[in-house]
Parts: sequence; C-alpha cells; structure tokens
Amino acid sequence: MFNSTSHPLEAAMRIALQPPPLRPQFEAALRQRLQRAATVPRASVLHWRPSRRLALAGLVAAVVLAITLAIGPQRVLAQVLSWFGYVPGAGYVETEGGLRVLAKPVIHEQDGIRVSVLDGLIDDKHTVLTILFEGIRQEQKPTSEDIPGCWPSPALQLPSGEQLVATGGGGGGGPSWMQMELTYPALPADVNEATLQIPCVPEVLPGLGPENMQVPLLFEPAPEGFLALPVQPLIPATEPAAAPHGFVLSVEDYVEMEDGYLIRGRLSWEESEFTTPEFWYIDLKMVDADGNNIPVEFEEFPNPPTDPDQRYLVWALRTNTKYITSPAQITLADLAVRILQSPETAEELSVDLGANPTHGQVWQLNAELPLGEHTAVLDSLTFEQREDGTYSLMARILFDPTVITYAQVLDKDNRSQMFGMYGGQTEAGAVEISTIYDYLPTGVHRFWIDNYFVRLEGPWSAGLTLPPPSGDPLPAEACFMPQDWQALLAAPNAELPTGIRGRLLFEGGRVTDFDGTMYGEPIQGVWPALSPDGTQLAYVDNTGLYLTQIDSGQRKQISQGGAYSPVWSPTGERLAYIQVGQGVGLVNSDGSGQRMLPAAAADMIGIAGWMPDGSTLVVVSIVPEGSMLQSIDLNSGAIRDHFVIDSRKGGFAHLSPDGQQIVYSGSLFGSMYYGLYVSKLDGSDTRLLAQPDGEIVYMTTGAWSPDGDWLLLNPRDPIELEPSPQHPVLINIEACQAYLVPGVLGSVVGWARDP
Repeated sequence: MFNSTSHPLEAAMRIALQPPPLRPQFEAALRQRLQRAATVPRASVLHWRPSRRLALAGLVAAVVLAITLAIGPQRVLAQVLSWFGYVPGAGYVETEGGLRVLAKPVIHEQDGIRVSVLDGLIDDKHTVLTILFEGIRQEQKPTSEDIPGCWPSPALQLPSGEQLVATGGGGGGGPSWMQMELTYPALPADVNEATLQIPCVPEVLPGLGPENMQVPLLFEPAPEGFLALPVQPLIPATEPAAAPHGFVLSVEDYVEMEDGYLIRGRLSWEESEFTTPEFWYIDLKMVDADGNNIPVEFEEFPNPPTDPDQRYLVWALRTNTKYITSPAQITLADLAVRILQSPETAEELSVDLGANPTHGQVWQLNAELPLGEHTAVLDSLTFEQREDGTYSLMARILFDPTVITYAQVLDKDNRSQMFGMYGGQTEAGAVEISTIYDYLPTGVHRFWIDNYFVRLEGPWSAGLTLPPPSGDPLPAEACFMPQDWQALLAAPNAELPTGIRGRLLFEGGRVTDFDGTMYGEPIQGVWPALSPDGTQLAYVDNTGLYLTQIDSGQRKQISQGGAYSPVWSPTGERLAYIQVGQGVGLVNSDGSGQRMLPAAAADMIGIAGWMPDGSTLVVVSIVPEGSMLQSIDLNSGAIRDHFVIDSRKGGFAHLSPDGQQIVYSGSLFGSMYYGLYVSKLDGSDTRLLAQPDGEIVYMTTGAWSPDGDWLLLNPRDPIELEPSPQHPVLINIEACQAYLVPGVLGSVVGWARDP
C-alpha cells in the first residue's frame, strides 16, 4: 500500500506478478520507449492475456527509478498504466505488442456431430480457443460414471509440424452439446495458420462418434476499434492497517466497467511466520462510506503462488454496482491456513481392526489428537465393503470450529496400490473422511492427522477511493430475508390467513392438509406430482411413470421407463414429462395418447408448467449461457424463447397457475448460494423473492397456491447433508407477507385444491 508521500510508481511496480530476471534487451527497449513517450504521443495496440494476470516482464526498481528521475514520475506512471487494459470476458491485457483473433468462426461436421470453433485469441503468451460440440446423442455417452468417455484434449498443429498441447481450460455441457475453452502456448508471431486436431468428442464413448477430426484455423490482427477498458491506480483512503499474524491487505488498481468496478489488490505475508501458506478460504467483504454492504465476487481467485519466494498473492473483485460512496473499505475478517504435520512427529492412534472386519462395523474411539496448540478428536471409524470390491474406513473427526476449519486423517499402514479418499465437512466442527483400500484391512492400523487448517483472526482492511457514485442504488432487500426466517422461528404466527387450505404434496410422496392430516400412503418412487383436484398422484420408479388414486391406493402404469418430472395439465386430463435423452413427452391420464412432442430436444431437461388454456408448455433447456425458458405450442410445435436463468441446474422453475409469473432459482451475485426470483414470463419485473445465507438456503422453489397468490418455500440448513425437516414458509408474492406453516414438516413440492 502507498500513501500521499510515497512514490506514485510504487503501485504500478507492485502490480507486477513474478517478474523474471532483468534482460539487457528489455532494459534498453523500456528506456527507449519511456523516453520517446515523454515527447511523442503514441496509440496503443491491444494485447490480451487470457490468464487474467498482469505481468510487467523485467520491470525492476533500478531501471524504472532511473527513467522516472529523467522524465518525471507522473508521466512515467501514466505511460506505464497506458500499456495495460481490461477486456470483459477476456481479462487483463497488455497494450504493447499485438493481439490476433480468429478470422471467422469455423464449422466442421462429421458423422452427425457439428464442431464450431467460435472464438480464438492470441497474445505473446497464450492461444485461447472456444470450441462447441453439438449433436451428441444419449446413446453415444457412458451409462455409468465408472465408464470414461473421450478425455484427450484437442491439440494445435503448426505448419511446421510442431504440436501445441493444451495447458489449461474448462467447460461444461448439456445432454446434446459440450463447450470447451482451452489454453495453448502462443502461436509464433509469424504464424497465423494452425490445424485443430480433435482426437474424439468429449464424453463420447470410443467408436461411437467421429474421431481424428482436422479443423483448419486462420488468425488475423485484431480489428480496429477493439478497445480495452483502462486500468486506473487506486489511491488508498487510509494509512496501512495493522498486520495481524504478519499478513497485509492492500488495494492496487481498478477498472470501471459498464455495470460496476473490477478492483484488484493483494494479500502479502512478508513478515509472517507462515512462509508458504495455503488457505482454506479468503472471504473479502466490501462496505462503502455510508455503511452499505457492496456485493462482490472474485474475478480472479487468490490462488497461492507456486514460487515459494513469492510472499504475496493477487486477487481481483468485481462489483455489480457503481453506486459506491468513498472512502470504501475492503475487509478480510479471518483466514484459515494449512498446517502440515510430519508422520515422524505427529501423534498417532493405533486401532485393532481384527481379523475380519464386517460391513457397517463401527469402532467408537473418542480419542484426542493434539494439533499444535489445539486438539481434534478422532470420534469413530466405520468400515464399509464397497460395490466395486474395494473397502473403506470412514473417520469422523471433531474439532472446535472457532479455531480449526478442517482436518484430515491418514492411515500409516495402508498398503493399497492406488491411494484414494473421499468425503468432507458434514457440519460445523465435523469432518467425515473415507480412506479406500484395495485389500481387506485387518489387524492394527495407525492413524494420524497429516494436515489441518487453523483459523487466524484479523481483521485486515484496505480503504480505497473510487469515482463519485453513479447509476442506480442497490436494490431493496429481498421479500424474505434470513433474519425474517429467524424471526418466524422465534415467534411463529398464531394462525394462517383466512382461505389458506388445500392438499400439500411433500418430497417422498406424502400428501397432507395444512394441519398435518395425511391422505393415502407414501409412494415408492420419486418425482411425485399432485393432480389439480388433489385426488391422484403421478410418480416415477425405475420401470416407468405411474398414477395412484390417493384415497383408494389403486395404481396403474401409464408410460415405460426413462420418464421423469411429470407435470399435470390444468384440467388433469394429461401429463407432460421428460424422457431421458429425448425431451418432452405427453400422455393422457388413462395411459392413452402417449407421444413425444415434435419439438422435443435432449437439452429440454425440465417442465416449468402449463399455460392455463392447456395448449402451451413452458420448459427449461440447458444452453451454454445457463437455463433457457421456452414455450412450446402443442398444436404447431413452435418454440418461443423467453429468457435465460443464470443457472446450469435448470433453475427449478415453476409457472404460476395463471401463466403470468414464474418463480425460479438463480445465481445471486456475491453469494455461493442460489436466490429465489420471481418475474414475468418474458423476464421483466424480476424481483429477488428470498435471499439465502450461510444458515438458510432454498433447495427447491416450492409450490404455488391454486389461485396463484401465495407461494410455499422450503428453507433448509446448507451445511447438513441430511437436513432435519423444516416448517415450510408461506409468502404472499405481492404483499411480502410471510407465515410459518406450523402443522407440517418437510419440503413441499405441490399444492392442490381440496377435492
């Protein structure tokens, strides 16, 4: 961090990440460019770096200081910063050098699969390609997670015959498509052609899809007008704060974007006893001068450096608003740092597993294991014989969550050829970790904690001054906040509003009324759906789709296997459902008239509901941008796109009975949990209905009342793997009135009128 008396160039120097040793050629070129820039204005050429890291190669204090003294610090700072920019969707860029882009998208079709290279960018370090595979069929994919599909990444072949292999990347997909963004080394400056060599289609089984595809690519200089947003230095609003445990938080620069800011800084530990820390979490918060909490998300997560001599890491936060009053404050309340233990010095516990441990056998230990100044408890071991012929021992570890955030147990006597572990945190202060054995473990085994994370208390903070507030203020709070849930638990409503009645359907197929009276017996299946008149239950098992008369228990099958997510028509005469790998099907409630819609597609993975006239379905399709809401005209087959939900899980969308509103689960900026939203079908008038936090989330969107005025929500604890049943919450959409439903427990998935 720097203050008003420190050298202005210091901030730009601290931006540099892992600078290599100074090269004489760079020193001469840098000196020449700076001196020329002092008198001659020069246009910049964009240079994109997909790694999103800003590296000022070879910039060292001696060179910069000498040039600064020659031509003036302010002009040097302005010139240095003019070499940098930010391209949304691409990252930080260098404006020295040149950027090349894919001349045009390239499409290659082979054996029914379409491969599209949508984008390509090259800078002096990297080549990044965005590749879309379409037309993948369900029968081409593995039927089990144990069966791998295609996994080798495409390579880039240069005209010289040299091959560039992918150095990183990511992606995702839906039932019929897969999109990948892959990073390669940069093409040489004099090479603008390459061939993308695709050994096979991602996730497709060998021999069931096209292989060894060759896709020619052509690159050209980035077009004129391809602009980068300027990177601006941040003037700290306060003097450096205290450095608990030797850690220091600082801010460096910002980028003003259309809908917010990108703020970059660093966490350093030059004076810390932790020389190579690894972090369990880094949770940065932002508050403006008026005390408003400003939502932030990591644009660049602060990963620990690979170089042990680098005593800092860089982070970049993004806001979704520019209505921020200065001075603002970025704060880190605490840290969790990994502590490694040596097997020679760590405390161990010997457990005799006997000559023939049996499936489900438990050793209750309750043994303390010291962890430096703290203690963990190895509570128990549970033996399991796995379906794949291997064995596992699950260790349950308990600790004080205020000082320890995680601990891992190893077995010194595990002789397995292939080492494997799985599990994680089950609740605050409890971890369950299973160690896999490829043989039957017997006799005495020694267990020890090889690493744990200790919590370091802060706070660490950095003040910053941004431009004056602009744009719209942050929206008002959600209709239902976590504190509203706590208030309802503390003081439940005496009674529900007049007129609230009907039959409720819960996960598992239980049907009750609002006072808990149960009707019929729970089903032996999944995906239950309650008919509009409350008399029938549709559900799915591994053989097909069934209907049950709730009062009599009479059951009949109306479709074969592979169906899920049944939804009743408004009159109860038909059901729509999803057929695995095919899309939307229809069937009459008597089992007749079963057919797949002509517009059905494999990427249709959910049904939000029927329009009131019964002639239109609203469905959810997985697309690269998220979950697309679409309407299908059942008569013509015409599809109409509405809007995309920011969720790759389908959004759990539910259409209101009048077809005017939709409630769905979507990403909430600044939160790791999904929020519940309500909007019109075209995506307008969107409101945040229910906001989650670390103690309450909403796993499903609940159920609309038959008249569409009320919605039942299902709060739950996000930490518990098997949460305790909770009382549903009744919310009036327009008035934001909330009531705890006291007579029942569980997650409501349907609400029908009384028969």
